[in-house]
This record gives sequence, C-alpha cells and structure tokens, in this order.
Amino acid sequence: MNPLEIAQAFRAGRVRAPTPPESALGAGGIQHAIRAERAMLTRKSLLVFTAQSVIKLRRPIEVDGFDQRVPSVRYGMTGRERTVGRRIAPEIYYDDLVLRVAPPRPGESEPVLDLVPGLVEGEPVVAMVRLSEARRADHLLASEWVTPELFDSAMVRLAAFHAEADLHPEAPAADPASFAPRVRELVQRLGAIATAAERRHLEQETLGWVDQLAGTLAHRVMEGRIRDVHGELALEHLFIAEDGTPSFIDPDDGMPEAHVMDTGEEVMRLALELDLLASPAFSDRVIETYASATADGTLRRVSRLFKRLAALRFAADAATAHAESLAATPDDDARARARFFLDATLARP
Repeated sequence: MNPLEIAQAFRAGRVRAPTPPESALGAGGIQHAIRAERAMLTRKSLLVFTAQSVIKLRRPIEVDGFDQRVPSVRYGMTGRERTVGRRIAPEIYYDDLVLRVAPPRPGESEPVLDLVPGLVEGEPVVAMVRLSEARRADHLLASEWVTPELFDSAMVRLAAFHAEADLHPEAPAADPASFAPRVRELVQRLGAIATAAERRHLEQETLGWVDQLAGTLAHRVMEGRIRDVHGELALEHLFIAEDGTPSFIDPDDGMPEAHVMDTGEEVMRLALELDLLASPAFSDRVIETYASATADGTLRRVSRLFKRLAALRFAADAATAHAESLAATPDDDARARARFFLDATLARP
C-alpha cells in the first residue's frame, strides 16, 4: 500500500492497534481499531495523528540522499529515531511497532492493517504520545509570561542526555579542519539569497573564528564534548508541559556527520532561536543553566562560532527549500526565513 492508501485506512478506522493505546502501543494484543483525526505527508514521512498518538512511517522515496524505497534504509532510520527518542524522552516514545496488511474483515473488501509489536517483519513505524501544540517551545515564547526559568528542566534533561551519549573523539567533527568544508558548503547553498560579497564575508569571517578557537576546540575534544547527540535540536522539537516536564522529539536519523558533533554546537542551535525569538539575555540564562549542569567552562568561548554555524544551516536549509520551489510555486516564506537568519548573523556576529 502507498502512503495515501495507508492514510485512508487510518481515516476509515481500518487499522487495529495494541491496547491500551494511551499507555503503551506495544503492550497487549491487537484488539481495537484506531482512527486518524488527521494525516499529513512531509518530505520524508507520513504522519498520522490519532487522539492520543502520532504514528510516523517513512515514505518510499529518495530524499536528502537516502533511498527510502529500500526497506533496510527505512528500518535503519526508524531504528535510530526510536533509540534516540527513548533515551531523551522515554515517556513519549512507545514500543517497537510494525504495520502489516491483514486479510479483509468478513463481508468487507478493503484490507485491514495491524500494528504489530516487536522487531518483526513489516513496515516499521515510530509511535509517540501526541503532545499539545500549544506547549511547543516556539509557541510558548509567544506568551508574554514565559521566563528563562521555564527552560531549566529542559536544559537539565538535555545535559543528562548528552552525558550518556556515545563519545566520538575520532569523528570528523573533532577535527577543526572539518569546519572549512562545512562552512563553504553552507555558504554555497545560500545561492541567490545572499550577495557574493555577503557569502565571501561569511566564509572568511567564520573560518577566521575557527582558526582563533583551534586550541579551545581541541580542548573540548579532550573533555569528551564530541558525542552522538539529538542532531535536530530546535524549539519546534521541544515541548514543555504545564508541570514543567520537557520532551524532545524528532532526532536526526541521517548520516553520523549530521548528529555526531560538539555538544555545544547542539546547544547553540537552540540558543540562536532564543536570541531571535526572545532576547540575548533570555538565551544567556538558558545557556548558563546547561553550562552549570555539564561543568562546561568553555561553552561561552565557542558560542559565537556555533551560533554562526546554526544560522548558516537554518538559512541554507530555507534557501534550498526556496530554490526547490521555483519549478512549481515560489516559496516566498522560505526565502524570508533564509534572509531572516542571514541578516541576524550578519548584524550580530
């Protein structure tokens, strides 16, 4: 079945799930039908929203250099998200599940789909608790009452996650020389969003900072800061419940170079957004909470470099989305996002 057929099966209530769904989708037997309230296709996945859960399936397409038409690729990417998700937010990610086509019910011609628990044959899915969009961190920042203290528990949890993450002192990210090709690739991806002079300035200035920080970056490697982290940390992937409980979702599921990095780089992606959506003072308070929890004495020294890398990545991703849209309908929002991050990093290096 293709993703649209699967989505229709969920909408029609032709999917049976383990019970009870509200506590652990992988517990119990296949006993009850679930129905989607909403389904949507993203670039890489089909997302199905039920009353209590979100179920994600990889689309069988080639995207971002991954051939998701190959079952082993879909299994690998799903496995990575499940594993990291349970480490950083065990209360959110359910047990292993696969989707299987079952024979039609008596008197019906349409097939039924079963969500089967375990690492068994079938189409792998990621199943999560459905979180309130109102509690998403970027949405919370639209509320005037939000203070930096709201993020304390999130930074403490992130610090604990980083402390338990696998060390990779020999990874490319541990070598300051690895920054040059990354910076050049990101600047090149800006394309027409940036002028030639802006691209030249960004590349030269950023690589100059890398040279200045070579000793500090090497020291951070010796401290064990190069780890296998979340990789897609952003405010849209952080939820903070009313009782303060933080939940991180959607870890990167690609190649190691996208999620093996200096832990400070991951933190500064979040800090950059807080700079722009709240204030630098707000961001500083959140950074200090993380630095204290991890005894990271050089985090502030590398903050400018890592925020620049975050801004370049956000801008480059938006520029790529804009460029890809030109064949159909121009995505002016993507272009505006690219310039937003670009202007921010040029104005406040």
